[in-house]
Amino acid sequence: MKPFFDPKASRAALRVLTAGSLLCLSACGGGGGGGLLAGVVSAPGGGGGGIGGTGLTSSGTITGTGSIFVNGVRFDVDDAEIFINGEPASEDQLGLGMLVFVSGTIEEDGVNGTAQRVDYDPQLEGPITAIERNADNSSALITVLGQRVIIERTSTVFEDSSFDGIVPGDVVEISGYLQSDGRLRATRVSGEDDIDGSVKLSGTISNLVGQTFNIGTQSVDAGNAVLSDLPATGLADGLFVEVEGELIDNVIRAAEVEGRDATPSSLQVDDQITVEGAVANFDGVSGFSVEGLPIDAANASLSIGDLILGNGLVVEVSGTWNGERIIASTVSVRRGRIKIEAPVTDISGSQLSFEFAGTVINVTTDARTLFDDDRDGIEYLKIADLAIGDYLEVEALDSNGGLVATRVDRDDDDNESELQAPVQSFVDGLSVTLLGVTFDVTRADFENAGDNDISSAQFFANLSNGALLSVSDDNPSDGFAEEVEFEFATALDGEREFSGDDEERLDTSELPDSILSYISANFPNADIAFSERDTDDNEIEVYLTNGTELVFDLSGNFLESELEDDHDEGEDPEDPEDPEDPEDPEDPEDPEDPEDPEDPEDPEDPEDPEDPEDPEDPEAPEDPEAPENPEDPDDADDSDDSDTPAPPSGS
Repeated sequence: MKPFFDPKASRAALRVLTAGSLLCLSACGGGGGGGLLAGVVSAPGGGGGGIGGTGLTSSGTITGTGSIFVNGVRFDVDDAEIFINGEPASEDQLGLGMLVFVSGTIEEDGVNGTAQRVDYDPQLEGPITAIERNADNSSALITVLGQRVIIERTSTVFEDSSFDGIVPGDVVEISGYLQSDGRLRATRVSGEDDIDGSVKLSGTISNLVGQTFNIGTQSVDAGNAVLSDLPATGLADGLFVEVEGELIDNVIRAAEVEGRDATPSSLQVDDQITVEGAVANFDGVSGFSVEGLPIDAANASLSIGDLILGNGLVVEVSGTWNGERIIASTVSVRRGRIKIEAPVTDISGSQLSFEFAGTVINVTTDARTLFDDDRDGIEYLKIADLAIGDYLEVEALDSNGGLVATRVDRDDDDNESELQAPVQSFVDGLSVTLLGVTFDVTRADFENAGDNDISSAQFFANLSNGALLSVSDDNPSDGFAEEVEFEFATALDGEREFSGDDEERLDTSELPDSILSYISANFPNADIAFSERDTDDNEIEVYLTNGTELVFDLSGNFLESELEDDHDEGEDPEDPEDPEDPEDPEDPEDPEDPEDPEDPEDPEDPEDPEDPEDPEDPEAPEDPEAPENPEDPDDADDSDDSDTPAPPSGS
């Protein structure tokens, strides 16, 4: 059986702060592509350095070819067997963003290997029947064969298609992660010629009657299908299957129905394994899944910074397979919420530099950085292909005070630069500071997280250090912001704007009085952007206009707060009513914390991101010059700045 993602999931979430937040996991080794294949990596326990052993299985997204990188390991694919949809194929038929399975060997150095087989099987293929775009057109929700798919302007790879050009009626092939809410987050969208009318769909069987059933809302007739890799009892509700056939009168007439299993057949007890994907089934650190594989991270080193370990977060998990689950040793975030959209002002080795208002922001690229070219169409863009002045859209992580790019997308210059990051300080009515850049906002327009216009007074009444802001500047050299907007800090583009399959939108009038009272008491200056009832977990989620998410039970009792406000002058995000914790000792970015690991030359730090030679930190940024870090907490992020007004109570 083939691996699958379990679409059912708990809605619980947990904030985890670690001193080694968002550490960079591996440096780029070798040449020939500047990319990697990120995903599952397993190898027999014992023998060799790195992840150890000789045999391995991998699953993840292709972010470069010429050589294939899996979690920082460079694999030779010259002699590999390659299969697409089960048919023999060649390396040049593989593409950026495809989710693939790889088997091969790894050398003792832990950074080089040989791929023996590569398999690609798209999750979805068919016509687009609907499309909904978010307010700022950074993401969209498309419907294909009844399945809802999130596409992103920057982070989804488009082939023979484009984010702006995609329309209903287009036939597309989609590869991506099935999320806990039943939606697919696309890593790749390929335009297809609708020649034979064939379609493909993966999902869980429901409403089985005889040989007909549903996958989501899509009807399937398997009366004439070849059935394979199913239990002896055959088709059954709850089975996860892959269906191929023809779409006739809105019904898939299946030619083949194949069962899928979460565990790679090559995986053995005590194998070391690393898996990258979206968190699902989250029920605490000791119980969640990634790529359908159960995870126990109770004793793991957690490196996710100020983000939320919960459903939807894209992470990399390393550990040991015990026959039932992965006993994780590390969990690290793999997608960031920091964004830079601007012309690149300098390129040095693996480092990109951008300048706003005279302040330089440095971003390091590494083996995991996905390069995409929407301007010239270079299929496998590398940093060597970039030139000063190129307009880049960058997604990045904060790795111990230095920025590491997860995505770099070259695009046409749209004459507007944008910076998205947590606010470090602000002067009421006058300015905000992000990544060390101070923007004058006296001429700016303001929006809340619900994309509604608000006044400057409303904006600053809701603002607190750590809130995620997006600042647009038509002229990045002058420091005057044209637009400033609150963003949801805990979710990727499209995660909050579009309801999941298990979520029902609620009008504010439908909320229990206890919820309205709680919000009024703790967030007096914030309004409700929207609310949802989670039908799987029987919870109510309320999203405020300052980017805060609150979770209640159906009776209106407060459960938890999901917000990125750890710089909020001492308020504990787990308990917005607790004023007693001015300095969370677990906050690695607390400027008052003497153990804040900000010195990149500290010889005592085995995971120093500035040391590219450190064998324990294979993804460390390569450029030792990188610590021109604009996020020095003793500078821009001074929460004791007397000019900075105190944040509102509880926000």
